[in-house]
This record gives sequence, structure tokens and C-alpha cells, in this order.
Amino acid sequence: LDTIDAKGRFKNIKVAMSVLIKKNEELFNTKDQLKNYDDLEKQIKNLSRDKSTLIIEIEKSLERLNLIVKNFEKTILDLHREIMDNEKASFKIEVIDRENKKEIFNFEMRIDSDGSHSVERVKVFIYDMALLFDSHTRQRHPKFLIHDNIFDVDKDTLIQSLNFVSRMESLFPDFQYILTLNNDEVENIESNIKLSIKSHVRAEFTRNKRFIFNTSHSPYQEITSLKGIEAKN
Repeated sequence: LDTIDAKGRFKNIKVAMSVLIKKNEELFNTKDQLKNYDDLEKQIKNLSRDKSTLIIEIEKSLERLNLIVKNFEKTILDLHREIMDNEKASFKIEVIDRENKKEIFNFEMRIDSDGSHSVERVKVFIYDMALLFDSHTRQRHPKFLIHDNIFDVDKDTLIQSLNFVSRMESLFPDFQYILTLNNDEVENIESNIKLSIKSHVRAEFTRNKRFIFNTSHSPYQEITSLKGIEAKN
């Protein structure tokens, strides 16, 4: 208010020019921001149209691959029946077309009573094995699979899972499966397991014979001692 007199006029031209220059700068910045905003809005609309076009193409591709997806689901059902004694499982691939979602695909697999820690591990086993042995997916599979401590399950499920591996070993000689098992998990049920556990063991570790390097030995010596470990189906 000090720059304006009682009649609402600027007291001097110097102050008036200074205020005008400042207001012009603010107006220029506002116009520039509005232009950037309009440009970004156009980009977003163009990208949204491109995304919709791509999603339509993806949906068409999924329709063409419907038989493969159905075949994969059947592989999961067969595996589920062999391991869980029922076919209460499903698998589907959905295309997501929502602005608030970054994902384009949703792979949904459900098995009987899933949700618990142990059953979720069975789900991982079934899904990974389905990828390995399904007639379509195994064409691109490296045929190499590792599961670490995945069999935190009941004895019946463990027996059925290992028997499945045994059956696959007799049918497919071209895959390598490595898994870890605690001795107490199988010591009382080996008679029910068709897979010969002892003949497949390639490394054993205990409290006295640890997997992690012992600091009292040189790392080179420890690594050299592991060279004798071989892999087998």
C-alpha cells in the first residue's frame, strides 16, 4: 500500500514500472506452465490411445493362444490331482485395462485350500513343474529347476510330490532338478517314496559339515572340495 497514493495511483513511475515488469514475468511463467500442462495432457491422451490399441492386440493374441493356456491349465489340474488327490485348481491369464493399474497382465492360479504357508509352497511346486513338463511351455524352458526347502508340507503331499518327480524322471531324461531336503523329513517315509533318495544325493551338510565356508580354512580349499559334487536328474 505504500506504493499507492490516496487516489489509488502509483506514487511514482519507477515503482509502477517495477510492478509491471514483475506482473509480466508472473504472467509469462503462468502462460508457459499452462502450455506445458496442455502439451502433457495431449501426450497422456495419445499414450492412452496407444495403450488401448496395444491392449486390444494383446487380447487378440491371448484369444489365438487360448488352446495353449487351456492346455497349461489341464497340466496344472493333472498335477494337482496327482499330488492333492483332486482337481480343485484353476489357472487363467487376464488383460488389465484400468488407468490406476500399472500391470497389463494378471496371472491367477488357485489350488485347493491355498493361502496358508505350506499350501502356497505346494502351489509353487505345481506351477514350476507344470512349466517344466507342459508340452508347450517346455519348448522354451531351460529344463533346469532348483527348489530350496520348498517341501514344508505334510508327509502325504511330500510323498506324492517326490513320486511325481520319480515318474517324470522315467519319462523325460532331459531335465535337471535340484532340491534340498532335511533328513528327518524323509527318514520315516522312504519306503513309500518311489524315488531313490540315497542314489540321488549329491551333497550332504550337517552341523559339523556345513555348507557355509569355515573361516579357519582358506576359501580356495573349500571351493576345491566342492568340485566333486555332480548333478543328476
